[in-house]
Amino acid sequence: VSQDEVTRTLETAYQDLCLAYKGYIDALQPYTQAMNKISLEGAAAYQEALKDQSEKIETMRDAYNLWVEVHEKLYADFAMSDEYQEVYGNLINALMRFKKQEGLLVDEYLQSMNIPTKAEVSTLHKRMQETRRELRDIKRQLKDAQNKQSKPSAKKASASKKAAKGGTK
Repeated sequence: VSQDEVTRTLETAYQDLCLAYKGYIDALQPYTQAMNKISLEGAAAYQEALKDQSEKIETMRDAYNLWVEVHEKLYADFAMSDEYQEVYGNLINALMRFKKQEGLLVDEYLQSMNIPTKAEVSTLHKRMQETRRELRDIKRQLKDAQNKQSKPSAKKASASKKAAKGGTK
């Protein structure tokens, strides 16, 4: 592989990574806007709850507990909405595309430096595990074969002992 090919491959991988990152940032914006909207609604709902509060808030802990209660309800309702599912789903999908592209770029760099990639290390790990299983099976078969060989010898030895005892009576 020539240096030009490696450079071209890395350049393409970087461009793809930048596009994936831009996609992530583009998906992050509507999610952030939606969360800001919920936060503002939470502040308004908290103010209403303070006005409607039948019990007097005596400690900061009481105020905090009310704040948590109001915001948790709003967030739980929002989390079950179609809007949330769409913006959050888009965000996670964009993040996964970015992470995948990032992994491909890392693999390209590792290959260019003649360092094993994640896929190659994973393949080696699987092969080692298969070899361990095969070795364990072979050891078990060898042990079974040795046990089978020693059983007839043990039977012959006990038979000869019985014969020797029977002959002296």
